[in-house]
Amino acid sequence: MTIINLLPGLERLIPLLMFALYLLTAVRICRYSSWVQAGEPNPFLPRGLKMVLVEADTRVRRLS
Repeated sequence: MTIINLLPGLERLIPLLMFALYLLTAVRICRYSSWVQAGEPNPFLPRGLKMVLVEADTRVRRLS
């Protein structure tokens, strides 16, 4: 089996994958905006950096 035999299948698969990526991106953007409105840190940050930001935020809140 060569790559030429797979090309018709890829032509049908790529639009489906692009649509799935579009849907996932739209859902993540909606979730991100709701997290920001709730005052939570950016959900796309690495876990270690997110913990640092949460600790810094709680220190600032204690001081005020």
